[in-house]
Amino acid sequence: MTKKNISDTTKLSPELNFAVAATDAVPVQERLGQLEVASSTQLPVKGLLGQRARWEAFGVKILDDTKTDDPLFCHVELPPGWQKVPRDHAYWTDLVDAEGTVRAEIFYKAAFYDRRAHVHLKDDPKEGPA
Repeated sequence: MTKKNISDTTKLSPELNFAVAATDAVPVQERLGQLEVASSTQLPVKGLLGQRARWEAFGVKILDDTKTDDPLFCHVELPPGWQKVPRDHAYWTDLVDAEGTVRAEIFYKAAFYDRRAHVHLKDDPKEGPA
């Protein structure tokens, strides 16, 4: 498996961050972050590692829980057919199983000045998005 990382926007140059802020491009940075979440091999550490047994029961393999360059994310291998589907709002992405059921919700705010992420499993997959 080829690992695909999410960019750490806090590590961008001060000049680039100034340009993002000065041109009101933060929403663009956040949408790009959402697209990176959807196409990456990573999930947020917060909400994942503390519930490892539940995730593993679904077939999610946590690959690098202790050796990651990014404190917000770790690499995972999803079960066959699972995918990450962006929502209309740039902060939210759904983790959907092979049958199209939303199994978890991923929050990621990619803004360089307030970067954070978490994921939570849906208690009842039929209840739909938050």
